[in-house]
Amino acid sequence: ETWGSDEDSVLVRLRAPVLFDVPVTDELCRWIAVEGNLRHFGTLILMVKEGEKSGMLSMDHTLLGDFLDKDELGYAVAHMGASANFFDDDLQKRFGGKRYEDA
Repeated sequence: ETWGSDEDSVLVRLRAPVLFDVPVTDELCRWIAVEGNLRHFGTLILMVKEGEKSGMLSMDHTLLGDFLDKDELGYAVAHMGASANFFDDDLQKRFGGKRYEDA
């Protein structure tokens, strides 16, 4: 994805699924808004198709790609995957849905 006033910069977006078919509830939305963004890498987001009552909870992180090196990208990908795996069990018990490995 390009970015900037002249669209001359490159953004690299990473996404790691946490839960699929998670029911959309007020409690979940509040948790995402208050606690879901307290991470060094990744922000928890809920993607819901219009008219659906469940969605996909994922971790998203964006890096500026203009000067991105192999180690930085590798660390970010590994950390995002590990974080999603760390959170999925607890969040499934709390909010429902299916983990990546169960979907």
